[in-house]
This record gives sequence, structure tokens and C-alpha cells, in this order.
Amino acid sequence: MSNPKKTRSEQKREDILNAAMTAFREQGVKSTSMDKLAELAGVSKRTVYNHFATKEDLVLSLLAEMWQQFMLRSDLRYDPNITPRVQLRELIEAEVNMLCDDDFIALARVAMGHFFYHPDAMRRELDKMNAQETVLERWLKAAKADGKLNADDVQYAADQLRSLLKGALFWPRVMCDDVCPKLPERNKLVDETLMMFSCRYLSAE
Repeated sequence: MSNPKKTRSEQKREDILNAAMTAFREQGVKSTSMDKLAELAGVSKRTVYNHFATKEDLVLSLLAEMWQQFMLRSDLRYDPNITPRVQLRELIEAEVNMLCDDDFIALARVAMGHFFYHPDAMRRELDKMNAQETVLERWLKAAKADGKLNADDVQYAADQLRSLLKGALFWPRVMCDDVCPKLPERNKLVDETLMMFSCRYLSAE
């Protein structure tokens, strides 16, 4: 089945987001004006503001888009014939890759600055993200149904796993401008996170 054709408004919104990602990557968020975004997207400045009232709104929308791409694009499904630890490692690696993406972190810094003064907006955006079931939640639910996950609250278990990774990668990068660890360090983080989570939640194999 072919994807439904986008409306003109949807296409313009996508063009603006694509232009913003390119401009933010090349010039930085602060140095990119809404006029420049309109020029790059091939739309009027009024059209940009019709879709995004402020640059912060645009940044938040880009963050949400990137989050969806990372967390929803994976087609990994629970396989009862494959060791759960092997599958879980792949999921953890996907989370680590997202937290090591420079574009994602750069946008996250801008969003954090905005959210600091607009906590209600932060709650709304978090609620939107939490309402979407990611591949991790789907996998954990399937593992529980198969008797391989000992968790009364799957969402709580997923949040714990992400907290382990965010504490080591996301917050140091966003707040302290740390660089992403090199591959050996990332692999160690994946291994240690997998071990901790498995000891608590996975049934004995």
C-alpha cells in the first residue's frame, strides 16, 4: 500500500523542518534566522510562523521528529527463538546511538533552555512522547507475555533502563558539553547496562 499523499500544508511543514535541520547543523540555532529558514524552505516567512510560532517551537518539533526516527523506526520484534539478552543488547545499542547523535544533543540543549522557563510546555511535550509506544516498550511487553521478563510495570522497567543510559550519556553531554565516548567505552556501557537490567528483570535462561 502506498503512503497517502501529503497535503500542501504538510509538505510545507516538512520542507521547513528539513531546512531547519540543515541550517542548524551548518550555522547553529542562534545564527539561523526565521527569514533564512523561509528562504531555504522556499516558503514565505508568514508560512514559517503559521507552522511554528517561535524558533523554540521549531526546535522542539525537530527533537520530536528525531526521537521518533530513532525510537520508532526499528523493526526489531521479540523473537522467542533468540536469547532475550541478545535482543535486548540490540535495543540498548539503539538507545546509545541516539544519545551519541550530535544533532540530537545540540537541539536538546536549546530545548532545555526553553523548557527551563516553560515547565508546562515541557510536560506537554513529554506527555506526547510518552504516549507513543516505542520498540523498547513493545519488546518488553512481548518478553513479559513469553514469561522471560519479571516486571510488574513494563513502563517503569523501560524508564529505569533509559535512566541508566541518560545518566551516563545524555545529561553529561547536554549539561557539561561532554563528547560522546569512544566505541570501547560505549560498548562497556552497553554491557554493564545489559548486565544490571538482566539481573533484575530477565528470567534465567
